[in-house]
Amino acid sequence: CLLPKVQSLRVHRQEGPAMARAYLGVDAELKACFVGSQEDKSVRWVCGRIDGEAVKLSATGKVAGSTAEDFDTLQAEARLTADEPGFVMFARDDDDDEGTRRWMLVAWVPDTAAPRLKMIYSSSREDLKSQLGAGYFGYKDYCANADADLAWSMVTHFELTDHDNRPLTEQEQLFLEEKKMEKDTSVKSNGMAAVPFQLSTDAREALRNTRDLALIEIALDDKDDSLLGLAKKTTSNVDSLPSALSTVSQPRFLLATEGADTTQKVVFIYFCPDDASLKHKMTYSTAKATFVDLAAANGVTIAKSIEVRDPDDLDAEFKAALAIDDSLDKREITHADLSKPARPGRARSATKPHKLKKKWSPDG
Repeated sequence: CLLPKVQSLRVHRQEGPAMARAYLGVDAELKACFVGSQEDKSVRWVCGRIDGEAVKLSATGKVAGSTAEDFDTLQAEARLTADEPGFVMFARDDDDDEGTRRWMLVAWVPDTAAPRLKMIYSSSREDLKSQLGAGYFGYKDYCANADADLAWSMVTHFELTDHDNRPLTEQEQLFLEEKKMEKDTSVKSNGMAAVPFQLSTDAREALRNTRDLALIEIALDDKDDSLLGLAKKTTSNVDSLPSALSTVSQPRFLLATEGADTTQKVVFIYFCPDDASLKHKMTYSTAKATFVDLAAANGVTIAKSIEVRDPDDLDAEFKAALAIDDSLDKREITHADLSKPARPGRARSATKPHKLKKKWSPDG
């Protein structure tokens, strides 16, 4: 996905409501380039600019020196000018324990740019990170408004004085990724959705036969982390979920079925043990919404969704989810009187008898 360093796309500053919208898409080429840069560690930075209604790939740069040295040449290499904002995804040298690259979003929004462009770029940072994969960004955003800000000494000074801009711990990265998914579980594969998750043939067949199965276990393929494959399926009733799984050390998507015919219910269980790797946690967390959509597309009606971290809690949480649904089914619901209320002074409550006033007389 590398482009010549001199190549740069200009922003089409078209007028009208299109550019004023808050939520911009990310071009497929930019997504593919950024995802590919997780493996191709010769790429130091990826630059994107708003073109029409999407953020599109503008330029890329290779690792030429240290993090500091490459950042100091960023303005010239990425052609960050005084009148045109831009986004730069900048990879720092400190990978995590899994070898995953840690990125910092540099938002170049110069003070001299048009106010309308500054507003659009400033309000689009979270959408950009969400669509590229929030889990990849191990540092808080760095906003540069003047040439002097595009110096590594300014980045280090900012991080020393801003304690909230420290590198995120593994737990913090996972927490932020999960919170983004919880914000809108209807979004298909939000974060790392640059990778289009798909079902394998055997997984799709199992989903279509969910009514005949007691448990379906879905796992990401070891060689292709965009492929959701069938890890195990069980036809007979399961006495213990942990013992029925192929493993309890890695995240899994489970569809557990209880009952038969009209009373049958399917519970979706997102099992994510605490000792799983950060990479697996974030990938499964990102793929969760997509899997739910794929299950629905293959005829699976999920009655309840739960998340479990401890394998010892699997059975209890599953039974609790079913118990909640049963109690709701059996609960007698009394509908309130939805008739139009009378205006004050014109009517009396039907449930509270009206106390008649005694007619006045001289005798009292």
